[in-house]
Amino acid sequence: MVQNLALAIAESQFALDMHSIEVAKALAETELEEGTVPVLIKETTDEDGNVTDVEVVYNKTPMPLLVYGIHPTFYQFTDTIIEVKMTITMSVSKESERKFGLSFKLKNKTEVEAGYKGGGVLGFLFGRPKFKVKNTTTVALATTYNARYSQKYTFKAEGTSLLRTVLKPVPPPERAIPKVTVETTSGGGTP
Repeated sequence: MVQNLALAIAESQFALDMHSIEVAKALAETELEEGTVPVLIKETTDEDGNVTDVEVVYNKTPMPLLVYGIHPTFYQFTDTIIEVKMTITMSVSKESERKFGLSFKLKNKTEVEAGYKGGGVLGFLFGRPKFKVKNTTTVALATTYNARYSQKYTFKAEGTSLLRTVLKPVPPPERAIPKVTVETTSGGGTP
């Protein structure tokens, strides 16, 4: 990201410089017509310093805008800030639930049956007794196992970026503006 920013600034700076050079060429080629630009104001005064006459002297030849004083503006990137903020959130949650159950049931049943068969006193003494015992035991054992599992995975990423650059005008290079020299003619002529 930083490399892309640096290359973008370099390309932008080159484009701005080339544009300013094109503007300088256009200013050098565009001329104000002869006699349209005041270049000098002559005032004549008397001995007391009062102005008695004012004469405006205009350009005698066409004047390029660059010579007139309109200069191209050059710009330069002075400060650049890149700021990136990222928030990454990851969470894993696991949940498990286990249930065990045990059931035990014991049932015991005993049945006793007794009887006697015979007649009279002799039958009582020598009769046949009848005795019956029935024992029933029921055992029930039951086990249960219930399980529940869940797992959740969450990933969240947020990001913001800020790009701030400052572009300021700078003076044009010295050679971009021609030097204007004024020659005075000796003999009181007009410049």
